[in-house]
Amino acid sequence: MNSVFARMYEIMKADGLSQGKMAEILGVSNASVSHMINGRNNPGIEVVRSFSRSYPSVDMNWLIKGVDPAPGQEDIASDKGGSEHEVVELIKVYSDGTFSTLTPKS
Repeated sequence: MNSVFARMYEIMKADGLSQGKMAEILGVSNASVSHMINGRNNPGIEVVRSFSRSYPSVDMNWLIKGVDPAPGQEDIASDKGGSEHEVVELIKVYSDGTFSTLTPKS
């Protein structure tokens, strides 16, 4: 199972959701959820967006990378763009729903 989907699945299972309800929340078919559970398919960006709308308290850093937010970055959405922050990593999302991580050179 894809690690991003594994984390989504872990949360939805903890909520006691059926596979059908998971599919409804994610905006995909039951077969798509089954394929993600079995590792045949990876979730695309729209699936991740649907999940984040249903679970807004889940940290996207944890969801995508499996790590806790960096100290002081717990609520990055409230950042007003102040210069006290430096970019430490970017996530590129491609039109096919895949993504890659970019880390600036020091």
